[in-house]
Amino acid sequence: MWKRTDANCKHVQLIIGLCLFVFFNISCFTVITSYTKSNFLTAIQLTPGFQEGLDPRPYFFLYGFAGLGFVLFYFFYHVLNPKISFEYRIKRDILFLIGCSLVLYLAPLFFPGFQQKFFPASLYFVIYDILDDFIIVQTWTLINYCIDIRESRKIQNLFLFSGGIAAFLSGRWVVPLIPADHPLGFLILTMVISSISYLIVSYIFTLHRSSILNSATNERVGVGALFT
Repeated sequence: MWKRTDANCKHVQLIIGLCLFVFFNISCFTVITSYTKSNFLTAIQLTPGFQEGLDPRPYFFLYGFAGLGFVLFYFFYHVLNPKISFEYRIKRDILFLIGCSLVLYLAPLFFPGFQQKFFPASLYFVIYDILDDFIIVQTWTLINYCIDIRESRKIQNLFLFSGGIAAFLSGRWVVPLIPADHPLGFLILTMVISSISYLIVSYIFTLHRSSILNSATNERVGVGALFT
């Protein structure tokens, strides 16, 4: 009986931890999409390269390039490195997001106007679009490795509710607080949210590392996984 109670408590803690992880990851996704990518699109639209060469079809170019970049990134860092643990991958993605945000803030300080040129702005847009994809992928992959959400519709709705509340609060209340000409606020916000996500992931793996890694090991990863 005590073992069953202890197992139930750990399961509840896991669900709460995953809900918080969904909340902060979707918040980060919303902040990046609403603030950073919109600024990049504005910068791209004002560059001569956009107006002269790609004016009719800029979004096809940017999102197509971002989609190709995501597939290549996934292939080189996930398929070709199957021995790397899932814990390392998900923590690396979070740290990579923090690092890119730091570069985003520092580059214009050392190279004024750098982010307002077509190719640098396009590159930043593509990088953050890839990071957007990885935020969503790592969120639902971790959930899939921790529990089988198909067993309970209530748990599915709980995660969806957590993500929906995060998107609403971030888009409605948080993003408008960041001045458009004040990237330091974005940097701090992104680093804080990502750091909280990192701590939550570390906590989840501390309690459930063996079961998560077993699920990740049993998951067959191959080129075909990209298209299924």
